[in-house]
Amino acid sequence: MNCKEITILTTTYNRGYIIENLYRSLCRQNNRNFSWLIVDDGSSDNTKMLVQGFIKENKIKIKYVYQNNGGKMRAHNKGVDMIETPLFMCVDSDDYLSDNAVDIIIRNWDKALDSKAWGMVAYKEVLGGMYLPSNNFPEENCYSNLTKLYESGFGADTSLVIRTDVMKENPFLVFNDEKVIPEGVVYDLLDTKYKLWVCPEILIICEYQEDGYTKNLFSIMEKNPKGFMLYYYNRFIYSKGFVKKFRSAVNVVCFYCFTRKRLYKLPLLYTILAYPLGFIRYLSRKVRLK
Repeated sequence: MNCKEITILTTTYNRGYIIENLYRSLCRQNNRNFSWLIVDDGSSDNTKMLVQGFIKENKIKIKYVYQNNGGKMRAHNKGVDMIETPLFMCVDSDDYLSDNAVDIIIRNWDKALDSKAWGMVAYKEVLGGMYLPSNNFPEENCYSNLTKLYESGFGADTSLVIRTDVMKENPFLVFNDEKVIPEGVVYDLLDTKYKLWVCPEILIICEYQEDGYTKNLFSIMEKNPKGFMLYYYNRFIYSKGFVKKFRSAVNVVCFYCFTRKRLYKLPLLYTILAYPLGFIRYLSRKVRLK
């Protein structure tokens, strides 16, 4: 194995209609120091057949693993356990890479693997999206963290290259009766421990799909309230200042209402203050789901 080789990790579920776009972008890479690990989370479409065809083409290194449907985070944890390269990048099956994405990562290899970093953050281009000044990093070619970038005015999605050893030590928590947990549960934690190398180049290109996470967020929240309650509770813990804590508390209370349980208990004062708005937010989301 080349010492500077990365893994592209893709968890997928019934995305046979679009996963070829990602495959073709991997074939166009001008640096081939990578392998593609696909964890199929129980697809019932033609995904397996398509990937077998990709493997037969023998253009890039591919490993395909199938598991019973358990949700993206279980598939992600399984994939990370299998990764042997020092760095990896998660690329959704409906996204694809810029033609020089792997080369950009290799050029920033030492920065992303620094002991004080949990990886590297770069741009994600959204097709059809409107350009805004907040789409630019407030600082570049330096170490920072996601919290600081967003608090400084950055307002777009990102591409993340992650140290494998760090992620193996911090897997996603999963709940037996839920399949989704926000990525921020882990990323917020890593932000408190490490920095990220800020690379002002585009790695991932995406176009939001009708069956995707972003367009189905409220439905996903309703089906996975424990995971979202944990996400906002952690945000409450990590936030500084009353206003930020209060906003997180409102969302925690909202998911109290969804679960009918207080799995993560806020201080009494915040519970009392946040309850009216949290309950209204709960009712609002229930209305949107009808």
